[in-house]
Amino acid sequence: GTETRPLWLYLVQPLFSEGIGSGPLWYLLELLLFSAVLAGLAARWPDLAARPIGFVPRTRHLIYLGFGIAVLAFVARLGVPMTQTLTFVNLPLGDLPKHAGLYCAGVLAARGDWLRRMPVIVGAGGLGISLGMLAALPPVLAGAFLSEGRLDALAFLGGWSWQAAFYAGWDSFVAVGMSAAVLVFFRERLSTPGRLTGLSASAYAVYLIHTPVTVGIGYALSGLDFHPLVKWLMASLIAVPACFAIAHFILRRIPTLRHLLFSNTSS
Repeated sequence: GTETRPLWLYLVQPLFSEGIGSGPLWYLLELLLFSAVLAGLAARWPDLAARPIGFVPRTRHLIYLGFGIAVLAFVARLGVPMTQTLTFVNLPLGDLPKHAGLYCAGVLAARGDWLRRMPVIVGAGGLGISLGMLAALPPVLAGAFLSEGRLDALAFLGGWSWQAAFYAGWDSFVAVGMSAAVLVFFRERLSTPGRLTGLSASAYAVYLIHTPVTVGIGYALSGLDFHPLVKWLMASLIAVPACFAIAHFILRRIPTLRHLLFSNTSS
């Protein structure tokens, strides 16, 4: 039969193994690394860091950024495929060029107030770029399958191949285009206050705590003899409000955490 182990053992055992990683918090580690580099550059060239940015991007600049990230990603994945991560901290090395490029774009966006100033046409252009890339994916995959008699997924994730070059471009253009499209769409359509607006202040705290909460709820439901989809729905209906409740009614009441984790600390 299958051995059942207590939940605490699952939580403690990774601390003594090589594969602990950082779970979903690897992205925060990456942001911390980028921010440290940015702080060093700002300290070295303070005048440049303080200079205002009047430039506002156009759709062609999205294309330039996507192409630049694609080239860097393809070159990086020649030596480090997307399947390889940095041991212990779980950073996906093959995606570093994309993340670094988008981080730099975010820094410029903050200094240039792009979230408010970016024209709607740029968001539409980003959506068009993303939809074009999404539409291109099925025929490319079909062509790769028909030409080789099988679909080698690993060839798309790195190395010197047309598949890796295509996916580096596809991945980069979708990320850049969809980022612009989503930002403009939310600004134009979903920026007015509503009943759930206050929940956004707890989003970061929820991101930090959602893993242990969902794992605990999943473990509690593991003994139920239901279809996995039913248990997934049950866990979701419990975990989402539980995470926001813990963030709002517990973590927000702790002064230090309130200032660190919540976007609005006035209450």
